[in-house]
Amino acid sequence: MKKSIGAKVFIIIVGVWLTIYCISLCVPIVWALNASTKTEVAYFENPFSFGGAHTLKNYGTIWQKLEVVIQVKGQPRKIYDVGTMLSYTFALSLGKPTLVIFFTTAMAYCLSRFRFFGSKFLYSFGIVLMILPIYGTMGAQMKIYKALGVYDNLFMNIAVSPSGCFWGMNFLMLYAAFKRIPTAYSEAAKIDGANEFEIYYKIMFPMVFTTCVVFWLLSFLGTWNDYNTSLVWLPSYPTIAYGMWVFKDQITVYGSSTPEVLAGFLMMSVPLALLITFSKNLITEKMQVGGLKG
Repeated sequence: MKKSIGAKVFIIIVGVWLTIYCISLCVPIVWALNASTKTEVAYFENPFSFGGAHTLKNYGTIWQKLEVVIQVKGQPRKIYDVGTMLSYTFALSLGKPTLVIFFTTAMAYCLSRFRFFGSKFLYSFGIVLMILPIYGTMGAQMKIYKALGVYDNLFMNIAVSPSGCFWGMNFLMLYAAFKRIPTAYSEAAKIDGANEFEIYYKIMFPMVFTTCVVFWLLSFLGTWNDYNTSLVWLPSYPTIAYGMWVFKDQITVYGSSTPEVLAGFLMMSVPLALLITFSKNLITEKMQVGGLKG
């Protein structure tokens, strides 16, 4: 079937627009790569020029200069280097997404497949929490965290991260995914002698495993770039994102330059770029659940 002239024109317009949009996304990255290799003098002469003196020393200097000095009330002053901040970053970026996805998947399965006292309330309460604004609750949350020993405690901060496992977009999508799976799978497994635990981990969970991996990857990316947690909730555990935020904010104190700051941000994004590169097909592929043929 031949396409009409109007359809062809529309496809060309959309293609041109998407091409321009993709180029606009690449421009800041190319500029940052170029500016991060400039000397301080060359950058201030013309930050947008590809000419001038270039050097790779900025990428080595950032490792020497980047350190964070923190003094929590009642504790001696501590100096954190890049290695220490990276260890805290990996602990949070690996621990939080893993626990959150694990408990969110289990909660979505229980609420979608079983009816028990309070199941409808939890589902409805989760919807309400997504609607209600949460502005102005940080003071109350701070008091609760301090009372429970979560404040400035790395292990406890990771442990309480799945507290919102019954609300949010991840929960709703997993809830809908389990709803779509025919009950014939679990019924057949019960006939073969499987218990509820085996049905979940051997039959149901593998069907949404791809979805869970995508959610985990997206959560990892968000946690890696999160500096607010160290700024507010974990002052004694600075992450590399927090360190770069301080480094940028106090550039004169460190005796640094804008090219060095850009080099630091680009180096911090390398693990994320590698993760996205190797998992792009998994993230962008069409996720399907089910497959029963009748």
